[in-house]
Amino acid sequence: MGPDHANLVGSLLVSQFQAAAFKREAMPEQERRDFYLFIDEFQNFMTESFASVLSEARKYHLLLTLAHQYLEQAKPAVRQAVFGNAGSFIAFRVGGPDGEALEQLFAYDMKRTHFLNLKKHEVIASIQDQGSPPAPFRGMTLAPREYPSGRKDAIMSLSRERYGRPRATVEPHIRKLFSDSEAGKSPP
Repeated sequence: MGPDHANLVGSLLVSQFQAAAFKREAMPEQERRDFYLFIDEFQNFMTESFASVLSEARKYHLLLTLAHQYLEQAKPAVRQAVFGNAGSFIAFRVGGPDGEALEQLFAYDMKRTHFLNLKKHEVIASIQDQGSPPAPFRGMTLAPREYPSGRKDAIMSLSRERYGRPRATVEPHIRKLFSDSEAGKSPP
């Protein structure tokens, strides 16, 4: 598909999740079940409008995990919205500029060098619990589990069977979406 097309499709999906979350406004809050959205390589999907999603997400019970490799990948408005609205942070080893930003984010309890010198699987986390101010702490994550080789083909086949659609079915739909948007119409 290529990175440009993948980013465009990803952005469309994220905007659809955003619209679905905002539709929950009509639903009483006690009936809103938590909905988890995990976005890896977040810098490929972020737009300036994502800043408003971050400020509204909690009341719609949209729980976001946004992952990327370094802070400069994030647009400044979105980066500030993340820092201003997120309740919990987990940081693995980072480079110099990110260490400075994280030092400020973690309320100066952790110094820049703490973030620069983390070992493999070591983290510094600040987890909000019941609205109380989070206290940063060091922790260890689990190392990836070793799996016997030779399962790749079976996993790919099962994934295609469950989630795949024939290319001939999907491509006309994508072409229609983009031709509508080029003609001044918004996609469905």
